[in-house]
Amino acid sequence: MFGVFLSVAVYLILTILFVIVCFLVYMRMSGLSRELFLGEKSATDAVTSFLRTRFGQLASIASLASLWVSVWASVRLIHGRPLSSVFGQDRRIDWSDFRRAFSAFALVLFVLQLTSLLFDPQIMRTTLPLAEWSIAALIAAALLFVQSSAEEAFFRGYLTQSLAARFARPVIWVLIPVAFFTLAHLGKGQPIPLAGAYFGVIAALGLAFTWLVVRTGNLGAAMGAHFGNNLVAILFVSNDSTFDKLALFGGQTIQQVGQQEGPLSIPGVLVAIIPTFAGLLFSVFLVSHPKSPFALAAFLKP
Repeated sequence: MFGVFLSVAVYLILTILFVIVCFLVYMRMSGLSRELFLGEKSATDAVTSFLRTRFGQLASIASLASLWVSVWASVRLIHGRPLSSVFGQDRRIDWSDFRRAFSAFALVLFVLQLTSLLFDPQIMRTTLPLAEWSIAALIAAALLFVQSSAEEAFFRGYLTQSLAARFARPVIWVLIPVAFFTLAHLGKGQPIPLAGAYFGVIAALGLAFTWLVVRTGNLGAAMGAHFGNNLVAILFVSNDSTFDKLALFGGQTIQQVGQQEGPLSIPGVLVAIIPTFAGLLFSVFLVSHPKSPFALAAFLKP
C-alpha cells in the first residue's frame, strides 16, 4: 500500500504548489498584494477572495490534474507497470462506453435541472454574460474532463486495484474507495441532515461509478458518467458556491441552506434529494438496459 501513500503525497504536494502559483498570479493581476502589504486584507480573506473568482474556481478544478501525475508515479515507480494498466483489462480506455455513459448521465441531469429551472423560482440567470459564459464553459469543460478522469484513475483505478490485490472481499475494495471519494467531496460546517444527504448523494455516485467499472472491466464508462455529471452540475445550474462563477443559472446554494436559521427538516431534505437519487437510478438503467440507445457494450453481450 506504499504506492497509495506515495500517490496521495505527490498529489498534495503538486496541488499545493499549483494553487500557490495561481494565487500569486491572481495577486499580481488584481493588485491584492498591495492590500496584503498594507494590512487592508488578511491572508485568509485574500485566499477566500481568490477562490470566489472565476479564475480561482477554474484553478481549483485544474488542480485535480495532479492526480494523473500521482497515479503515474505510483504505478511506474513502485509497481513497474505502465499508467495504462489502471484503465482496465485491455489497458485502454473504452471510448465507446465513455460516450454512452457521458450522454446518459449528462442528459438525465440536464432534464432534472431544466425541470427545477422551470418550477423553482429561486433559480435565476446569473450575471455572467452569455459570451463570457461560453468562453469560460469551454475552458471549464476541458478542465472538468481532466479532473473527472483523474479522479476515476485514482479512486476507481489505482486505489481499487491496490485494495483488490490485497483483499479478496469486494466489500473492502468497493467501499473503502467510495468512502474516501465521498469524504473528499464533503464541505465544512453543514448541519447534520444536510451533510448526511450530501454524503448519501456523493456515496451513491461513487457506488454507481464503481459498479460501472466492475461490470465493464474498464474505466471508460465511469469516466464518461463522472464527466457528464460534473459538466452539467457545474456549468448549467449550480447549487454550490464553490463553482458558482462558472454556471449559467444559480439557485440557493448548499452553503446558503446550511447557514439558514433554525433546524433543517429531515423530511424536507429527503424530498429535495429524492429526484437526484431517482435520476441516478434512471441513468444507471439507461446504460445497463440492452434495448437502451445508451447501453454499454457489456450489457449487449448475450
